[in-house]
Amino acid sequence: MKLLGNASLTPVSALTRATIGEMLRDPEVRALIRNIMQEVEAVSHKLGMELPVSVDQRIAGAEKVGEHKTSMLQDLEAGRSIELEALVGAVVELGERVGLAMSYTRTVYGCTRLLADHAAGRGK
Repeated sequence: MKLLGNASLTPVSALTRATIGEMLRDPEVRALIRNIMQEVEAVSHKLGMELPVSVDQRIAGAEKVGEHKTSMLQDLEAGRSIELEALVGAVVELGERVGLAMSYTRTVYGCTRLLADHAAGRGK
């Protein structure tokens, strides 16, 4: 369940530099986050796991957090490396292993990986 938020909210916050509240108030960003959560949910189902909350419940819970900066955004702003592989890359890999395209998650993963590379001085 925690991965629903980690794989969706954290990379999008790093890309947008927005708080959870700001992201969820924006209709297009909210839709992107929902789509990523649905992909994570699909991976969990393919692996035989049932999540204890729905995507809608997870989004509602995140809304209650309000104007919080995610850990990935905080790390990026502080010049620390981000936990991209553990939080998003692993989900993309699991999706591949169970035959899911993961198009939303993969797109955000690629963009966030490039952002992290640039922040670490590895940009091309």
